[in-house]
Amino acid sequence: MGGLGIEAEEKLWLQGCLCWSDYIKHGKNVFSFKKHKKVLQEIELARQAHKNCEVRFFLDRLPIEAKARVLLLDTLEVGYLDVETTGLETDAEITVAALATKNYTKVHKLFRSNQGMKAFIKSLQAVDLLVTYNGQQFDIPLIERNSGETIKTPHLDMKPVLDKQGLRGGQKRAEKMAGLKRSNPALDGEKAVQLWQNHVKFQKSGYLVELCKYCAEDTFQLQQLAHHSKNRSMTSFPERSNQTQAKRQEVLLVG
Repeated sequence: MGGLGIEAEEKLWLQGCLCWSDYIKHGKNVFSFKKHKKVLQEIELARQAHKNCEVRFFLDRLPIEAKARVLLLDTLEVGYLDVETTGLETDAEITVAALATKNYTKVHKLFRSNQGMKAFIKSLQAVDLLVTYNGQQFDIPLIERNSGETIKTPHLDMKPVLDKQGLRGGQKRAEKMAGLKRSNPALDGEKAVQLWQNHVKFQKSGYLVELCKYCAEDTFQLQQLAHHSKNRSMTSFPERSNQTQAKRQEVLLVG
């Protein structure tokens, strides 16, 4: 914040300024007077945003590779979102959608279900932050088109974040690069479409059950990826103090 970048932040860490409070006490001579004053102003704004759980404040200021640090805001209710569709075409309909939070994972069956869609949209509005993989291009526009609603919940798309960190490709490839394992590695988005098509054709519940499990696992894996990204953005953060864990929650200086 205040015009600080990743390199400047890491220099502050090396000098013992691990959080906002440290900077206020010890950061006076690190930058020019003008810049120091700007940083202090941004810290005050950040403290208020942290107190009020204003996640957009941090999403707007953090650089792409560090955006997963918003997960350090421990009061956030985060929803990890994934949808499956009838096909890969632009006019595809949503079949099932999963939303995972710290307390539960719910799979919504949405194909041509107005009542189900209303409950689903309500669940999206109930969280403080939505996390997706490529949701800016796919999930969110698809949900808005299928529901006729505008999703106003703050949104963190992990694809550009992970791309910037070197974990490029689809979600499954990013998971492999992060060392994450799947219960059924052979099942992917294309085969998920086939599960839906088989469910419609043969009217056997097993196909739909398998599709719901796959969608739910996508959200679980997405959660692991997001926290992997958060930790990856803080590899230079010192781990030498019994107060460090508390200070990590204030490591939002960059931007």
